Amino acid sequence: MELTLTGGTLVDPLRNEVSSSLASPELQQQQQQQQQPSSLSLSTDANSHHQHGPDCQHHDPQGGGNDVGKVMEFSIPVTPEERKKMLFELLQIKMARVEDFKKLLHFILQFGEEDMLHSWTEQGHSLAHWAAKRHDVIILDMLLPYKIDLNQQSKDGVEMYPIHWATTEGSIKVVSWLIKHSEKDIVNVRDGSGCTPLMIAAQYGYPNLVAYLIQKGADPSSLDKNRDSALHWGAYKGDSSIVGLLHHLNATDVDAVDNFGQTPLHLAAIRGMSEVVQYLLYDANSNAVFLKDKEGKTPLDLAIKKNRKSVQLVIESYLSNRSEKSFMHFLKQMCSPKEWKMWLKGGGTGDVAHGSNNRFPFILNISSTLLGGLLFPMRFFVSENYNRMADRSGVLMFAFICYCFMLFFFFMVYTRNPGVLDVHEEKSNRRNRRLSKLKNNQQRAQHWITSRTHELSNLTKRLQQEYKEAVERMGIDGENEKSTQLCHSCHIIKPYRSKHCRIMRRCVLMFDHYCPFVGNCIGLYNYSYFYFYCLFFVIADASLVATSVIYLRRVDNDLFILIVTIYVGLYIIPSGFMVFYHTGLILKNLTTNEQENAFRYSHFRDPSTGRIRNPFDQGYLKNILLRFFPSEETYQLPGSHLNERIGLLGGNDMV
Repeated sequence: MELTLTGGTLVDPLRNEVSSSLASPELQQQQQQQQQPSSLSLSTDANSHHQHGPDCQHHDPQGGGNDVGKVMEFSIPVTPEERKKMLFELLQIKMARVEDFKKLLHFILQFGEEDMLHSWTEQGHSLAHWAAKRHDVIILDMLLPYKIDLNQQSKDGVEMYPIHWATTEGSIKVVSWLIKHSEKDIVNVRDGSGCTPLMIAAQYGYPNLVAYLIQKGADPSSLDKNRDSALHWGAYKGDSSIVGLLHHLNATDVDAVDNFGQTPLHLAAIRGMSEVVQYLLYDANSNAVFLKDKEGKTPLDLAIKKNRKSVQLVIESYLSNRSEKSFMHFLKQMCSPKEWKMWLKGGGTGDVAHGSNNRFPFILNISSTLLGGLLFPMRFFVSENYNRMADRSGVLMFAFICYCFMLFFFFMVYTRNPGVLDVHEEKSNRRNRRLSKLKNNQQRAQHWITSRTHELSNLTKRLQQEYKEAVERMGIDGENEKSTQLCHSCHIIKPYRSKHCRIMRRCVLMFDHYCPFVGNCIGLYNYSYFYFYCLFFVIADASLVATSVIYLRRVDNDLFILIVTIYVGLYIIPSGFMVFYHTGLILKNLTTNEQENAFRYSHFRDPSTGRIRNPFDQGYLKNILLRFFPSEETYQLPGSHLNERIGLLGGNDMV
């Protein structure tokens, strides 16, 4: 069985053809209503049956089929019927001017047609429903003195309240207004399929609105008619932030089973949401990986049936790591074509800390380094061969020194914490090693434990406290979801320039990228090591090739040196490009993530022109100093008081 979403519940589309009698009468009625042109429904695509979706009429600002972008030429209609039609059209067209609605409202009141404000469209929607679809409360404020009913369900079979409609837009401001002015508690009202506003917010992927509704009293353990919770919906949607938030709040059992015997893990597997599957398996410790639904299918079976390759790979990797820990298993995983393909797509296959990610790029890099390094003791430093190159000993020693520097910087970039925002709990042992795993193995075990690790831990605790306070503020004043950057997976307020790394599964300060070739995330505190590693890699490989050419000219054919030289030489061009690229980023004080995604961050837009500009550029010299000598100033927005806003470490607390 493969389950999809219909009418606010998780149902099997095959039931319509095979065993429709298994569905509830209400569900059968909804399925019939979906075929009606006037109902709020999607097309019957088996992969996305979801009544509360972006194609619903209540999501279409026209509803009646008008052009979305049409700007009406406003004039007061003559007849009451036309005025009523115009009243709704002005709300349905988002580009319509508020002034026009105000004029029409004034005209209607002058003619004593106030009852028109309590009328309904032929599709069964009130003015309150359409006013709730707007991203502001101006129209709602205009209608409030005339006591429009905010607590009526639509008459279209879906039976949604205005707060449900507002939730589809993700506007905390409008939802807050509706809660404040409603005569009864509407936080947990249900539509015809049993969905609460919290479930709708999870369906549409609004994590901040989910947090706000919970703070206002929404019950995260509520179930719809098919016993699916907001966590089920969040997993089906594929939003790891929502899943992480609900799990953080212990909202419901992560392995809760719905009427079809399926857990959130099953639903994420059906939709191919590999990031959510990773979270449920490794962070939420879901035990549903072996659980079968009512059709006898496990999450892996469903992923295979739906051809969700990425999810299949994640679950198989998880299962194999639970059962196998041998070197042969590691070798098999390292050489897996499927896992290597995942890296080419820019993703991992499991938990980094548990070593379940594919290591092939890392081993590939190590192999070239070791093969090149072996030439020194096996060939160049052999007494007879060294004498042959005595007149070129300067080139040989230069290559050797560069190789030593390269190895040093590789060790540093591999073992240094890039700035992972996580809480550290050191485990004591007999040897008192500096290397230890963090709580729940969330951070790479190779990161050395230093004083900076404890500072990052303290910083994380403060950001977690600020996160709780920010969520509480949403419940008090309906704070806009864009005003503060929250990470609902790490449960922190994110500092500027940080990003949630999907491989490390934690937020990283000054996130640049995750590099599988060095086996670590590149961030604030190991970026300089990464840059110098790339630089000396190019110099060392180039000098090694030059030394090998000199050697081959003075000895008979040496097939080993020839093969190694060609293999090592292949890395010079791509590595040289990396050095060139990152040199440009350093001079501009940008990260790889910012270079590629600047358009997504509001602080990169000029407030006056709206154009993309670099707010962190402080001149070549200052930019170089900030990148090579990282501090809190490196990731602060120049001229801002970020430490006051989110409680960052101040003064000399950051090294």
